[in-house]
Amino acid sequence: MRDDIAQESPSRPGLSQLWPYLVFTILVTAYNIAFLRYGFNATDEGWLLSLGRRIADGQQPYHDFFFLMTPLSIYVQAVFIKIFGDGYTVLAGRAYWVVQMWAMTMLVSLVYRKYVGRLELLILLLTGYVCSSILLSFPWYSYDGVFWSAVALVLLYKRRYTFAGIAVFWACMSKQNYLALMPVFIMVGLLLKRTGFAITGLNRQSITRLVLGCGVPLVLYLVYLFICGDLPAFMDNVFVYPPDTSNMSLWFALFQNNPEALLTALPLIVTVGVLFLAPDKKWWYVLIILIPLAAYVLTRKAGNFVYSLAFFNYAVMGIALWRTRRGGEGDRPESTSRLMTA
Repeated sequence: MRDDIAQESPSRPGLSQLWPYLVFTILVTAYNIAFLRYGFNATDEGWLLSLGRRIADGQQPYHDFFFLMTPLSIYVQAVFIKIFGDGYTVLAGRAYWVVQMWAMTMLVSLVYRKYVGRLELLILLLTGYVCSSILLSFPWYSYDGVFWSAVALVLLYKRRYTFAGIAVFWACMSKQNYLALMPVFIMVGLLLKRTGFAITGLNRQSITRLVLGCGVPLVLYLVYLFICGDLPAFMDNVFVYPPDTSNMSLWFALFQNNPEALLTALPLIVTVGVLFLAPDKKWWYVLIILIPLAAYVLTRKAGNFVYSLAFFNYAVMGIALWRTRRGGEGDRPESTSRLMTA
């Protein structure tokens, strides 16, 4: 029986392994049925919908109105308004956001699910959803950018490099900050290869396919804007006006002017590095490094629920990686041992 399980493809779990996804979907649905209709953000909610309405009425961004981001998000809202008309309300926009966050959480799990047990998978799905969605509860360009970045991550994991490049293009079209996504990924990947990491999927051919997947549609869009005479207005709206009007900077482009974002990620980075690079009998070094970092960040953000959840996520992932490293039993997926010896 265990041999049959071991031979099962890790990318296609059996029905008995899908219960974390089912429970996660039921909980997300029940929670949002109960609470999604309450509250209203009087400053931001409905803004993208209003601009989508202007597009649905025949106007064009950068030509007929200002918009200091790349335009995918408002075009998406325009499509829904065209399809559903007045039925696409603020509440309907929230429903779109719920589906988007649910889908993103499910997609990202395709990268890590074979490293964790089923209970760990459920915990990571739930806390990952909460961490991702706690800021806002309505359509927003940042969420669109993160969603398409997650799609790109999964496609990279599957080694679908051209499609990953296309997903990066959609992320860039959601928010211009994501123009840094591909250069940073390629630079970090090449740096890791030079330091001895075996990154077999990153080579000249894959980089070319990534760049073409993103670059070709981007160039076509810029050519379209040039033909329409809107390219100067687009460049002004997206790259010139934001620093002038909102005091944005290059640091904002990378970390949203929030250094705590990188600081909060350090414990997970350290956990992964120590677990896979330290000698087998010294895996506990992770605790020496992780605990002070966690205490430092939690002291600064003790009242922020999402930071606490982030560290809970790190703890679960750390346990899963430790079991992978140590070859522990339990409900660890059978494919893990094959992965570590591949």
